Amino acid sequence: MLMTGRMARWSSFLGLSALLWFLVIYAAPVLRDSIPEFRKYASVVEQNDIHAGAIYYTDVELTGNADINSRSTFEHTPMGPS
Repeated sequence: MLMTGRMARWSSFLGLSALLWFLVIYAAPVLRDSIPEFRKYASVVEQNDIHAGAIYYTDVELTGNADINSRSTFEHTPMGPS
């Protein structure tokens, strides 16, 4: 039986959705546990109670300090002789 255009689009959509689901649920945790840099990043996120899915990290003290430091770097950059 030949698939119509609509059936082909739906089957590719469902197949790609299943692949994405598999990657997020199974492959990502395996990568996180097997790569040392990812393990370190995950431990820092857990230690600082950072919600990695959040858009803005305004309630995390660590990011507030980083914001202040980066802003002061640009505001107080040496300009050289006048």
